[in-house]
Amino acid sequence: VPPFSFDLAMGKRRKKQASQSASSGGSDKASRQACNGLEQEGMPESWRELRGEALFRRVIHPISMETFFEVHWEKKPLHVPGRGHEYFTGLFSKAVLEARVKKGGLMYGDDLNVGKCVNGEQHMQNGEDAVEWDAVEAMWKAGCSLQAVRPQRYSTVVHTFVEAFEDVFHCLAGSNSFMTPTSSQGFKPHYDEVEVFMLQIEGRKRWRLYRDNSRGPLPLRGMCWDIKEQGLELLLDTWVEAGDMLYLPRGTIHQGVASDDGPSHHLTISTYQRFAWVDFLSKGFSEALERAAADDVRFRAGLPLHLLETAGVAPSSDGVGKIREKVRELLGPLGDHFDVSAAADAMAAQFVARRLPPSISVADAEYHKGVSVRWANPSGVRVIVETLATGSETQIYHCGDNDATAHQGTEDPTPECVVLEGTYYLSALQMLFREHPKYVGVGSLPKITGVDNGELVEGLMSHGLLEVEKPAPSTKKRKRFAE
Repeated sequence: VPPFSFDLAMGKRRKKQASQSASSGGSDKASRQACNGLEQEGMPESWRELRGEALFRRVIHPISMETFFEVHWEKKPLHVPGRGHEYFTGLFSKAVLEARVKKGGLMYGDDLNVGKCVNGEQHMQNGEDAVEWDAVEAMWKAGCSLQAVRPQRYSTVVHTFVEAFEDVFHCLAGSNSFMTPTSSQGFKPHYDEVEVFMLQIEGRKRWRLYRDNSRGPLPLRGMCWDIKEQGLELLLDTWVEAGDMLYLPRGTIHQGVASDDGPSHHLTISTYQRFAWVDFLSKGFSEALERAAADDVRFRAGLPLHLLETAGVAPSSDGVGKIREKVRELLGPLGDHFDVSAAADAMAAQFVARRLPPSISVADAEYHKGVSVRWANPSGVRVIVETLATGSETQIYHCGDNDATAHQGTEDPTPECVVLEGTYYLSALQMLFREHPKYVGVGSLPKITGVDNGELVEGLMSHGLLEVEKPAPSTKKRKRFAE
């Protein structure tokens, strides 16, 4: 885990004054959301109460999650049609984009791309100055497509959808809105480095999906625009109508053309960028080498004489084979020295620092000894134990104060963290994760002599990390009195 510096006091937040009262949490969150400048457009009625897994299940309905992950995930595209043209209505719109552009501050490239594909050639029309809506509207009328980049930063509805994907996949998700004029194609054939879910909001578009059998599946990094249609295997040629969903495994080559009867608008939600085994191993590979060297003399043995002369672009002998055999021999034991938990904690802390903040604040509640609680969103919290020279500390990373406007930005944010001295509360925290989504009474948390679990619960409640079980409605009949 990166060596961040934290205040060692129960309930203190990074970048907050120690004297700040716990009761200010709600106003802080309201202030932060106001500063984020989110467009308060209405959530579609049929989606309003859905969050997390329930929302994702509705996106892929009627395909079950089990079937999706077994049959399609990272394997083959999925087109889900026939759910009605109103299915995604209200998710995002040109009007919301226009309102945000007119507020000012958006830039071409970072926030909006404008372009069209003509005869297989890509023509980008991005300006160099700040985005002005009159110019955008003129390019739209000239047949250019509009790509709103990361609209979850200013649309509450898109925010909710992207947040749900982050809850389900436990890694960063992103979004882009693509609006294409009638009979137009915005972008040339290409593939992406992410898993893509296309949600068709309005209009319809003809999509052609291909596989390039000359290369392997699941590209590691970056998009590829240098695609020639010759020699590609056609996987799917279909019309995607409003209300449809189209899933593309990363690396699927695709191109789409809007129909002759009106413009097309779809929102893509993407996930699993830089979330492969290579990324996980990179978090602990260096440390595994150090531990292996400490435990196994083979790693500490000196290199053979003249090794640098026998390996390279122009080796002076044929000793490369023996060196490769030795490398294979040493790589084998590395798995025993790889700290899986430390690598997972490092990736999880990074995710929590970069993900979206909650779209809904936890309801205010008063703490009392009989209260029952659970994590408001366990995927937005990560508990890590770090051993320091002065002793151990329990670090509770959380996304509660993340800045939505910085989501998927280039800067590496510092995660918010509540720090507890020692590991006294660790078993109670573990129980909250283990029992979720059940509520746990304060009195049921593991008891340790000298440790007040109520203090832990009250502190986590003040940060908006726990939600309180509402009392069940009374079933006792009220007595009726004669007048």
